[in-house]
Amino acid sequence: MKEREEAAQKLRAEERAAKLVEAEEGVAAEEEMSAAEKEAAVKAEMEKWDAERDEAEEAAAEEDDPDRPNLEEMLAKHEETIRTQIEADTTFLEELVAELKEKGIPVIPDLKSDTSAEFVFIKMTNDARLKQHFQMRPDLIERQQAQRLNLVELPFYEQSYTYQ
Repeated sequence: MKEREEAAQKLRAEERAAKLVEAEEGVAAEEEMSAAEKEAAVKAEMEKWDAERDEAEEAAAEEDDPDRPNLEEMLAKHEETIRTQIEADTTFLEELVAELKEKGIPVIPDLKSDTSAEFVFIKMTNDARLKQHFQMRPDLIERQQAQRLNLVELPFYEQSYTYQ
C-alpha cells in the first residue's frame, strides 16, 4: 500500500513539474505582462491544475482501489458468521434439553429471554412444572441442602457471606 502511494506521489511530482514548465513557457510568450503578473498567472494555473488533479485522483481511487473494503462483502461475511453461531447454539441447546429430559430434570425450552431477568425468574418459578419441583425437592441431596433455620440461627445466617 505504501509503495503504491509513494509511486503515485512520485508520478504526481513529475507531472506537476512538467505542467509548471509548460505554464511558465505559455506565460513567458506573452510580452505585455510584468514579472509579478506572469508569476501570479503561473500560480493560478498550477492551483487550477492541482484542484483538477485532486478530483481526478479521488474519483480514480474510489473506482478501482483493490484494497478498498467492500461493505456488502463485509456484511455478508458477518451475517454468515452470526448465522453459523446461532445454528451452533441452537443445536447445543437442543442436545442439552434432550439430555436434561433424559435425566428427569424439568426444562422449559420455550422460555423467551428478551425480557428483564426479574420477569424471566418470576415466570420460571411460577411455572407449574417447576413449582412442584422447587417445593417438593424430589432429589434427596436437594432436600438435605434446604434447611429451616430457627430464630437463634437466623441472625448468624443473615451476617454470613452466603446471605444477600
